Amino acid sequence: MRNMTICAAALLGVFVPAVAGALIVEVGPFLGALQEDFEQPVLPDGTWQMYPDHYVLPIMGGAATVTNEQLFLWAVGGATGGDAGITVPAHGRQGLGENMSGGTVTLTFVDPVCRFGGWWQPYMPPDPAQLSFSFFDVGGAYLGTREYEFSLHGGQMDWHGWVFEGARVKTVTWLETGGQIDYLQGDVPEPGPVFLLGTGLIGLALIAMRRRG
Repeated sequence: MRNMTICAAALLGVFVPAVAGALIVEVGPFLGALQEDFEQPVLPDGTWQMYPDHYVLPIMGGAATVTNEQLFLWAVGGATGGDAGITVPAHGRQGLGENMSGGTVTLTFVDPVCRFGGWWQPYMPPDPAQLSFSFFDVGGAYLGTREYEFSLHGGQMDWHGWVFEGARVKTVTWLETGGQIDYLQGDVPEPGPVFLLGTGLIGLALIAMRRRG
């Protein structure tokens, strides 16, 4: 319930710019209105499909894109996970990988979100590996960074998710030297009472103007 309340409150970002003290609160696994499990196109087990360098891949039904120097789609057994072993998908039988020379991964939402999460697994030493996630609002303002350690432990993916209080997030970046992602989740704020009241008043004013005219 707290997460839904935060998401509704995040709609205030429509009326005011992101506050300097915006909070990034970690949350456990959730199912969002926006989802991506990388199950299409279907690949045979043990295979992968490379995308062109710097390819901008539409995800979440066109609600977002992800790009990196080298992206590849993989099926069960098709991502070795390096020192981490064979990667186990978090959901279904496929996931998305970033090549060892990959660098920064950039995920951009069409409409800013109030919460976001997914499953990750770096596969290159050192062990534990580290990932830093940075968040930016609709105007490109930096909101903060969260850093995590990942144990290279048998190919299992780890969940990380966040709710954004006092701001909405347009872009998420993380630095990869090789890794996998799967089953991304996101939520765009639902119209809250203040927004609905405002649109209702505007509608009434337009009707009144037409009647007077």
